[in-house]
Amino acid sequence: MKKTDFGRVLCFVLGMTMGIFLTGALAHEVIGSGHTDAEMDWNGDGETSLGEMLYGIDVGVRSVEVNGCPCRFFFEYKDGRSIKTMCDGKIVDFDPYAPAVGQ
Repeated sequence: MKKTDFGRVLCFVLGMTMGIFLTGALAHEVIGSGHTDAEMDWNGDGETSLGEMLYGIDVGVRSVEVNGCPCRFFFEYKDGRSIKTMCDGKIVDFDPYAPAVGQ
């Protein structure tokens, strides 16, 4: 094996290792956000895209009560802006001015 081939192989292996590590770190953050797939449908189109999953990292949730029913209130960490409130898996309040998440 030539010296230049070793360098190329080493760069390839390091690049793949970094890619796998970063993918794992992002997956850990998405899973650790505590949101279900249905909850991460931030734009309400019925599908949860990769962009919406990644956006979920920056979304907080707290338990609230609406008309005596336990619900989950979703808000942005950066400014506390409301995104939506869900009760029994149904959206009861949705902010149409919440930032759009790219598809």
